[in-house]
Amino acid sequence: TIGARIQTYLGAGQQFVMAGGFEGEHNNMACVVTAQGVQMSDIYRNDHPEADTKVFIHASKCGFQRVSIYSPDSDIVFIALLLYAQLKLDIHVQICKQNMTKHATYVEIKTLWEKVTRDNNMQHIASPQMRVRTLVMMFLASGSDYTSFFYEQPKKTFLDMLCKNARFVCPDDDACIGNTVN
Repeated sequence: TIGARIQTYLGAGQQFVMAGGFEGEHNNMACVVTAQGVQMSDIYRNDHPEADTKVFIHASKCGFQRVSIYSPDSDIVFIALLLYAQLKLDIHVQICKQNMTKHATYVEIKTLWEKVTRDNNMQHIASPQMRVRTLVMMFLASGSDYTSFFYEQPKKTFLDMLCKNARFVCPDDDACIGNTVN
């Protein structure tokens, strides 16, 4: 089985959790692989319909400080970024498209969070958490799985439209995009 193959790569104290895709009595359970064996666990049991949310339910319950997440979808990075301060976990995300024609991208969420919260262009936003929320909101509005207006459009299209309509978004002249904030 795949669990037995993964088992050979795990060291003491490491565990690999495969969640989702199970049917019947194992529905909403997880297969937990350790160096000692493979077992089904209901500690991660939940019936949340959204797979991305389930990933973070599992991460919050695992009891480990360092969590690696594999996902073919970049949405997981933005969810991790949004939850980073709350979960207080060292989260690494590996993104590899399902066709596997491109190399995987690895994202260390702590580093990304620090870069976003310290970015000079976002310093006019008062709190670090609001800087992160602003970036995530822009991602959601510009083409996550949940929006279709900008589907298959480059992010530049979204930013151009946002800047063009900045008065609608932010009527205060001193805080609008494109103006210098002192």
